[in-house]
Amino acid sequence: MPNGEPAESTEVERQRLGGLVARSDAPKLAGPASASKLEDLRAGDTYTGVVRVLRNWPPKEFEYQGRAGKVARALVSDGSKSLMLVAWHAQADALAVLERGAALRIEGGYAKARDEVLELHANERAKLSPAPPNEGPGEEAWALAYHWRKLSELREGEEALVKARLVELYNVQTFAKCTSCGQRSEGIFEKCSACSSPVRRVDLLAGRLDDGSAGYRLACFGSEARLLAGVSGMGSLDGLDSQVRERLVGKEIVLLVRPKSSPQGGFELTCVAVVRAAL
Repeated sequence: MPNGEPAESTEVERQRLGGLVARSDAPKLAGPASASKLEDLRAGDTYTGVVRVLRNWPPKEFEYQGRAGKVARALVSDGSKSLMLVAWHAQADALAVLERGAALRIEGGYAKARDEVLELHANERAKLSPAPPNEGPGEEAWALAYHWRKLSELREGEEALVKARLVELYNVQTFAKCTSCGQRSEGIFEKCSACSSPVRRVDLLAGRLDDGSAGYRLACFGSEARLLAGVSGMGSLDGLDSQVRERLVGKEIVLLVRPKSSPQGGFELTCVAVVRAAL
């Protein structure tokens, strides 16, 4: 899977000029066709639609002929197909701020074949913008890139889709953790009370998942913890134990998880993305 390397110099120049530099092997077309589904895209087509960000990579900066540029990549899907989105310059910044699992609206993207692999590009003529979460594709989009697994079928380190019930809730909390000494403190502060180093905010929701084949401890952090808890924005999780318990315990949820072997046997699961929260 590509990791976001800057493209060859001719491609960089094409992006800088808004795609106006033609490839020598490009077919002479009357004009690009427009596709409403990723599965229908062919090289040269344009695309406008809403996709789900399944994975993204940090943007990379480059310089070409004395001018600075930026490129970022993300694996996206609209439920019909998954492919790599390559965003240039300002669009790279728009893509970089989105979290995994975000819904993204693409306007005026264009398809390009690179090494016989189709990519979707967004340059200055395109527009990338966040879309409401419920406008993006659901489980079908994730299933194009990740395997469904029962909990008993999980493999060490393999990110997989699971459908299970949260049968126990252990912890719902927002706290501060020192980036230097690691000391935890209640609430959110700018500096550690022990060593005055900067602290980072940690949102944590921990419980136990069970799908009938196995049961494992689950830990969700950051936006995934807030999403499961039903908290909008950067709201704190403190004091929401009973509310979250009523919302989640005994309910079926769909997650993308990363298993890690537990010293007690089995796995401990980290929530990578919330695919479907409890209804």
